Amino acid sequence: MLAVKTENLEMQFTMGDTVVNALRGVTLTMDEGEFISIVGTSGSGKSTLLNLVGGLMKPSGGKVFVKGEDLSVMNENNLALFRRKYIGFVFQSFNLVSTLTAVENVELPLIFSNSSASEREKKVTALLTELGLEDRLHHKPTELSGGQQQRVSIARAIINNPEIILADEPTGNLDSKTSQEIMDVLYALNRKGQTFLVVTHDMNVAHYGNRIIYLTDGQVTRIEEVRT
Repeated sequence: MLAVKTENLEMQFTMGDTVVNALRGVTLTMDEGEFISIVGTSGSGKSTLLNLVGGLMKPSGGKVFVKGEDLSVMNENNLALFRRKYIGFVFQSFNLVSTLTAVENVELPLIFSNSSASEREKKVTALLTELGLEDRLHHKPTELSGGQQQRVSIARAIINNPEIILADEPTGNLDSKTSQEIMDVLYALNRKGQTFLVVTHDMNVAHYGNRIIYLTDGQVTRIEEVRT
């Protein structure tokens, strides 16, 4: 089964008297287990595409299918349930809750599960330890470096073992050394079978993907095969 499929995807925004065409007829497919990078300049539509695939926006035209399901026919409650089951998000700005510790931030997606508090903490602790944060479990975001915050963000994204990870500029606020460390983490997760769709302007990051999709003015202008 395809992980993601878009058909003639259109997205328009109205800004005053101006209509902005963020996406113009984007059609693409993504196999399960792929790692695809989306590259383009600011305003090319790459983050908009990611948000549509994640069900965070409704398209102006066309369709988005994730795991064979048409997101356009889902209401907000169904979309939320669908995202919780199948999709994890990693953001450039980390989006961690400043008043919560690393463990508590990662535990958030598990709150609605049937597991006990002790079971949740055990699972979160094991994952954060695997990501090299065993000595930062009870630190709050302001007590963590950018790289450590992004590792917490990644842990939160994968704690429910979603099949698809959507990452929007995951290294945008990091230095080059930390960026490589974070991408190595994402690549290792991909090799274990998780599907990745990553938006980036950094070609070093883009080349972690097996395909690079280039967007210009809301249209796919080139697809580059990087690795098998």
